[in-house]
Amino acid sequence: MHRTPWTASGSLPSDKLQPKKSNKQKPTATTNQEKSKPVRELETLISKLSSSSTTPDPKGGCFCLAREHPLSEYTPSCRSCGFILCNLNQPYHICPSCSTPLLTPPQSTSLISTLQSRLTQTLENEEKERVQLIEEAKRAQGAFPTLSVSPSSPNLRVSQPQLRPAHKVLSLTSSGSSGSRKLVIVSHHTTPTSSRPASRGGSGTSTPQVHNEVRVPPPPSTIDYAIGQRVDKDRPWKNLIVGGEVKYIPPLKEEKGDPGMSRNQRRKANQRARERNESVVGASAS
Repeated sequence: MHRTPWTASGSLPSDKLQPKKSNKQKPTATTNQEKSKPVRELETLISKLSSSSTTPDPKGGCFCLAREHPLSEYTPSCRSCGFILCNLNQPYHICPSCSTPLLTPPQSTSLISTLQSRLTQTLENEEKERVQLIEEAKRAQGAFPTLSVSPSSPNLRVSQPQLRPAHKVLSLTSSGSSGSRKLVIVSHHTTPTSSRPASRGGSGTSTPQVHNEVRVPPPPSTIDYAIGQRVDKDRPWKNLIVGGEVKYIPPLKEEKGDPGMSRNQRRKANQRARERNESVVGASAS
């Protein structure tokens, strides 16, 4: 049987071209929801505690003894030296005072399990709150019926406001001396403003709270002595840092008058005693 070029297999140039493979991949299930700050903090703490190595704090720790910052929730004090730790001293670092680990391996394991249960509870609470917000939004949307739109764009039902009909105004105007009148029709359109309820939490992104991370440095390793003055053997307790001598001021003495003195006479006698004491103090100061 005679075959024509268009019936023979593989005779056309297009038959020799191999089909291209489609680059379409299956969409991966990704969540666009960002993690909240408490969830991120718990996950970071769990990952740091899970690592077996304990390193010193790169920021040097804090030596405020829980006076400037709240007491640490996980390690309130060092088990070796008893140093009081604030919340800036993380439990996965070593003690800033004696450089020993703050947690033993059993304590670290127990704390990790506690943090994991807390993380699970936090995620459940956030999911319940998210579902509740969605239900409230649906109920609020159902309370305001709108015009039906095409099913391909369901989001337009909320965004597009209803258009009000135009208002027509009829007016008669006269022109010239002939007295002819013209009919003028003026239509007014009012553009409605879209009313949307204000969001609860302000904007969608929450601003993280900035903690007071002003760290107290460690105490100096050397003692500041008074330099340039010799210590008197008779007065080794003399304060050489504060200048000036300490002067004695006698206590205020009140003269006791006779029992038969009146109240005014006794008050005048006490006033004279005060003036006498003030003159003595002024003379000793000069």
